[in-house]
Amino acid sequence: MTCEQCGASMRADRERAIFVCDYCGGHAIPPADEDGVLVLGLVAEKCPICQTALSNGSLESLDILYCEHCRGMLISMDQFPELISALRSHRDAPAAFLAPRSQADADRALHCPKCGAGMDDHPYGGGGNVNVDSCETCELIWLDRGELRKIASAADHVAYT
Repeated sequence: MTCEQCGASMRADRERAIFVCDYCGGHAIPPADEDGVLVLGLVAEKCPICQTALSNGSLESLDILYCEHCRGMLISMDQFPELISALRSHRDAPAAFLAPRSQADADRALHCPKCGAGMDDHPYGGGGNVNVDSCETCELIWLDRGELRKIASAADHVAYT
């Protein structure tokens, strides 16, 4: 990204989720895409689905890796509950209908963008009816396009006594 004020290259300031021009001091706020992700620039890791370069991203002020092509997300297991909680705080009501998991999801084998090892595929234990892919070694979760939205919009767990 280039600075609108002076034309110099800008760098991503991940803590503030903005681009900063070190030459003139200007800054720019990247627009959020339809998933609400602020895209902050490409990284070396490749998308496990479409093999395009992933981008640093910020969602609800949390760092993620994001595929701008297929719109999948790589999220830290430690930050996942915080992200779901933040997204659920914005919803008005749980979704009435969530499409079932796809069999194609369950039949594929993904490799971790960080370490290259095979990712585990399993049904997400919370609401949303999705399969998630995870790398236990790197403590990362891969969500396909729309899966985060399904999880966040699912009904809250109700404990029966």
